[in-house]
Amino acid sequence: MNKIYEDNALGRLPKKRFDSLTQTYGEEQGTLEQEIDEIQSAVEKYEDDNGRAERFIQLVERYTDFEEITPVMIREFIEKIVVHAKENQYVQSSPQRVEIHLNFIGEFELLDAKHEPTPEELAEQERIEKEREYNRRRYQKRKASGYYDKAKKEPQKAKQNIADLPMAANQ
Repeated sequence: MNKIYEDNALGRLPKKRFDSLTQTYGEEQGTLEQEIDEIQSAVEKYEDDNGRAERFIQLVERYTDFEEITPVMIREFIEKIVVHAKENQYVQSSPQRVEIHLNFIGEFELLDAKHEPTPEELAEQERIEKEREYNRRRYQKRKASGYYDKAKKEPQKAKQNIADLPMAANQ
């Protein structure tokens, strides 16, 4: 850059060429500075992740031999638990996603969470689905017949006050 500036000052480099080179080198310098920032950020993240992993390993090593899980252990390992809304709010057995975030390493995911269901689990799922379908059809049939509308329209029977009852025993 200095050489180009000197050549321009001495009149050896035309003004148009100097402007073009200055712009090109300026863009390149901006790109390189941006790359440096990105690389430094990646290195810092790596070092931070490495430090957090080391702290987690130290925590695990502290509890390698234990007989029962204590509340203190749970607080040291678990940062937070996030419970999401049910997939279908109106179905009691609807799946619900739960995230467990461990200290130092973030969200914990089971690797073998997607296992093949056993024949017993398949049979239970099929039974539950049949029961849901039966209840759904029963509800639709009652709704079509106006069953739920009648229940709303029928007035509630008035409760009698005990003081209003005739006192037959005393008379």
